[in-house]
Amino acid sequence: MLTRHQIDKMFPAGNPAWLGALDALGPTLAAHYGYEDQEWRMLCGQIYAETSGLALRNMRENMRFTTAGRIREVYSYRLRLALERDSALRREYPTVSDLAAGLVGKPDLLADIVYGGREGTPANEGHRYIGRGPTQITHLNNYRDILAEIRKQPGGSQCPDLLDHPEALETPEWGVRSAFADFAIKRMARWSRAGDVDNVSSILNTGRPGNLKSVNGLGERRRGFARAVGVWPLDQPIFGNDSEVVAEAPVEGVRPA
Repeated sequence: MLTRHQIDKMFPAGNPAWLGALDALGPTLAAHYGYEDQEWRMLCGQIYAETSGLALRNMRENMRFTTAGRIREVYSYRLRLALERDSALRREYPTVSDLAAGLVGKPDLLADIVYGGREGTPANEGHRYIGRGPTQITHLNNYRDILAEIRKQPGGSQCPDLLDHPEALETPEWGVRSAFADFAIKRMARWSRAGDVDNVSSILNTGRPGNLKSVNGLGERRRGFARAVGVWPLDQPIFGNDSEVVAEAPVEGVRPA
């Protein structure tokens, strides 16, 4: 049986509004997607790792870096590609180090370089489709797919157009729904039910399984899953068969006024 006490234990420093949304929507969405217990543990573990235990003040990717070294550490591959394809940028910033230094304190420009020009995102709109929500949805194409999936969920038909309002995923209801939608779109059931936290992490963070060297925070993701197993032990069932589907209406206390 899934309880609010367990959710609070999983996310002891979590934002109350987000904890409330997960408590209100979790059983319904788990039933909608036919979750087995291990899928819930995996989802919560990934959310824990991505959001510092649902404690983030703003549920969006922080693109404001204060040092060039950290930008290189996280985005060197994308900076190198940007220099290779953009001769004007290369004339201004001849090396990755130069470009990283020029992007310190410039979050929108960094996001345009990192996310712009791929996966449906226009070159100058990367800053609009940065990571948002508990599983950090990025890129225009992914926002479109998440929107379509949320609107299939019970109670999800009123989701705002995420292409026009991507910031909606920073709010508790649509953010929580997006995490379930993300797992569904990426077909995480197979990996989650097997307890394969490494491949779940790889798919969520890099887009494909087996790419462990490129996963950001793999250790934290493993610890998040272990934490979930501690809250919901493997020998204790989480879900029964009596979860009810909500109507096409706002969930009380979840959507902003």
